[in-house]
Amino acid sequence: MRKPVLFTNVGIIIGAGAVLMAVFSGGGASVFLDRESFMITVLGSFAALLINYSWDEITQSFFEIRALLKLEIPDPVQTIEDFGALAVRARREGLLVLEDEIPKMDPFLGKGLQMIIDGMDSAAVSKVLEIELVQVEGRHQTCSGLLTVWSNLAPGFGMIGTLVGLVKMLNSLDDASTIGPSMAVALVTTFYGAIMANFILIPLAGKVNLRSQRVLLYREMIMEGLMALQAGVNPRVIEQRLRAFIVPQSDKASTRLKLEAADD
Repeated sequence: MRKPVLFTNVGIIIGAGAVLMAVFSGGGASVFLDRESFMITVLGSFAALLINYSWDEITQSFFEIRALLKLEIPDPVQTIEDFGALAVRARREGLLVLEDEIPKMDPFLGKGLQMIIDGMDSAAVSKVLEIELVQVEGRHQTCSGLLTVWSNLAPGFGMIGTLVGLVKMLNSLDDASTIGPSMAVALVTTFYGAIMANFILIPLAGKVNLRSQRVLLYREMIMEGLMALQAGVNPRVIEQRLRAFIVPQSDKASTRLKLEAADD
């Protein structure tokens, strides 16, 4: 298991464990389960999200988030070495012989290489790949924005639910025995909103942003390599250019990519 995945799972376990321990300590955990609070916080905030985004944008964003989090970014160090090998082979046998390698490649790399083999000039290839990058970045920003908006809405609807509960409680002050339980139920919606925002939506938005940066950086590296490959740059020079995307991470390791892949 890669470290980013491990730390993500550890964070989920620690966070959920801390909340559950607080809920179940001292008994009375059933008070945290309230259908009306759930409806106001979750469904209410989602309804407000529908006002901000179209249904198609929401569904497409959910699919995009799922695909982005499941996407495995190829090992960039291996990709740099592969570019060097491709450049050597292209110099000896010509670019056309690289066509057999395309099915084994990352789709973005394969697409760019196919355009080069088909005889498109470097400006055209670069333009097509840049447009694709812009579109991908735009979709990722929409996903992140949607999660951020939802994280702002959830606590607000939690407060609305609390106010509704307080109004009901104040309406029945003639029975003092119901004040405590009614107050507890009223505050549950605020609890739901805080959990949604701070434990689910905000961390997920941050994860999407980080994954997006890594994907885009990796593809920028691919573009640099493709342009150098098409120009017939020396294989060693190509590798040196691509290693500009590598930064030192610790004194123990010589170098590591700043776009270290995260699976989740």
